[in-house]
Amino acid sequence: MNKKILLLEDDMALNETIADYLESLNYSISSVFDGNSAMDAIFITSLNSIVDLENGFESGCDDYIRKPFALKELKLRIETILKREFFHQNNSKTQIDTNIFYDTTNDLLVVDSVDIQLNNKDAKLLKLFYKIQSKFCLMKLYTLHCGIMMNRLVRQYYEHI
Repeated sequence: MNKKILLLEDDMALNETIADYLESLNYSISSVFDGNSAMDAIFITSLNSIVDLENGFESGCDDYIRKPFALKELKLRIETILKREFFHQNNSKTQIDTNIFYDTTNDLLVVDSVDIQLNNKDAKLLKLFYKIQSKFCLMKLYTLHCGIMMNRLVRQYYEHI
């Protein structure tokens, strides 16, 4: 499923350029041309003073890009915001690996259809590590920093089998 992006840019030529670029990256784009039609996430603006930056963030933007900008920079900033989506998903189950899911609503780790209740600390760590988006980093961090948690989770898993 393509991620959906609402693109607000009042300059039609720039709007089309950005939309074409993001569509080439497999995003689904809905373009609008006035602020009454969109909620802001990343401000792209020619305003560049610190006061403008401050006003942008105070009005609710998640990020701020000053014109002119590189499309690659926009791509990187979009990817960063989408990584945060994990914490705001409506879908309560997130697939971590082939047989591992995380139920964000109930803080359950589901391994081979076995529910393992996570305590608050373990749930926060799992969310943090998942945010990193690298399986190697995730497993390395678990191994290095959460050996006790992993041992307990593995033990709980085998107790349920």
